[in-house]
Amino acid sequence: MRLKLMVSMLTVGGLIGAALAADHALVVGVGQYPSLERSELKGPRQDAEEFAAFLKSKGFEVTLLLDSLATRGEILGKLEELSKSEEPLGRFVFYFAGHGTRSLSGDSALLPYDAEDSSPGHDIRGKDLAAAVRSIPASARTLVLDSCFSGGMLYSSKTIGRTWTSRYYVRNPVGAKGLDVQPVESSAAAGTALTADSDLCYVAASRHNEQAHEDVIDGRTRGIFTYYLLSSLKADPKSWGSVQSTVSSQVARHTDDLQHPSLSRGFSSTPTFEPKRQETASPTLGGTLLDQYTIDHFDPEKLRLTMDPNVTTLRVGDRLRFYARVGAPGYLVLLERGTSGKIQLLRPLAGEAVEDCRVDEGDIVRIPPAGRSFAPDAVGHERIKGILFTSREQAAALIEAFPRAASKGFDVIEAAQVPVKASESGPSGFYTADFVFEVIPKEEPARSGASPASFAMLPLLVAATLKTRSRKQRVTRRDP
Repeated sequence: MRLKLMVSMLTVGGLIGAALAADHALVVGVGQYPSLERSELKGPRQDAEEFAAFLKSKGFEVTLLLDSLATRGEILGKLEELSKSEEPLGRFVFYFAGHGTRSLSGDSALLPYDAEDSSPGHDIRGKDLAAAVRSIPASARTLVLDSCFSGGMLYSSKTIGRTWTSRYYVRNPVGAKGLDVQPVESSAAAGTALTADSDLCYVAASRHNEQAHEDVIDGRTRGIFTYYLLSSLKADPKSWGSVQSTVSSQVARHTDDLQHPSLSRGFSSTPTFEPKRQETASPTLGGTLLDQYTIDHFDPEKLRLTMDPNVTTLRVGDRLRFYARVGAPGYLVLLERGTSGKIQLLRPLAGEAVEDCRVDEGDIVRIPPAGRSFAPDAVGHERIKGILFTSREQAAALIEAFPRAASKGFDVIEAAQVPVKASESGPSGFYTADFVFEVIPKEEPARSGASPASFAMLPLLVAATLKTRSRKQRVTRRDP
């Protein structure tokens, strides 16, 4: 337990007193939902117990709420008790493992034990949770959420992850097949509502348009995110940035690139569970192609990637294009991992060099150029990742890792063995952005009495992915 000094100056004598500032945590695990259909989760209780044990080993005073004890009233009541504490508080951590959901208006919410199918009245909305945690007079406030707030990727998640269970609950499923086709702004609201608060550190299991999953690991059902997060935290990392880099890579590999943990912007340089510190530098790029594909360093002011049409689910044959909005000079490289499972180079194209990747602040890069588009030709999910390098040397090293003869790219095992030459001038800055979307069959056959589960178990077609009708890309300047 850390010792902190609270100095109080009295009017007579200037007496100095010391008080112990205790670290507190509220840890919640909900796997049983008596009022929700087909909602049982096997991992949250295990996850919460293990996370509570870890925090206790670090000196935290932990309140553990499991299943029937984890009602909306009990959770918010415990937070309110801490907010009214007359004693000085040190660090505070809120941990939740269980279902998350999203309302039709885009609001994200955690589902406590007493959540109901007929009404969202017992849900804990993201903004209510943020307000409750912010009211606690602690030196640092961290929220760790092993749940998800978007139904995107339902088809791929259930098809590829045969042993996985999603921690997203669909109260109002869209269509008989359980597909959640939402505009990007709607799905993004689910994630950003929980991560946009600059004074609160959120460590979340997945991105805004992804699902968080649990799986059987080491003989027990666990949240995939919590399992790798605890492994990283027990190694005494220096900052949340190093945790994010390690855990994101491990979770992405475990889930076949379907789930990517996220960290609140601005906390990369902050030691775990400590007060926020000023950002100092980018994380260190790894030495293999897979390392560079999985590492994240998000800053939407430096790099933002969007897709047209602005949705998270497309059908085979639908046309699409991407826009990269650049906020700093550098070299923009685009990678893609599609339904084939191969990591491929989208920018630069064959015949182009690193100089063709040069961009300046304010550029909007349209890929492919006007009048042309991509078209997915297989069912599955696609991830497009942009990396903006401030160093020409590092951009060139990544590009050179892709022999032009290997047009089909590298699978995960191969990518983990492909070295990327280190920069002789040392580490330099970089920023990442990505976009994940799902491709579903062009024509869905009618299925008499088919349930979402039976539909989800259709075999995944593994084939070639995005095909472009253009071999050129163009940079468009933003209007002044």
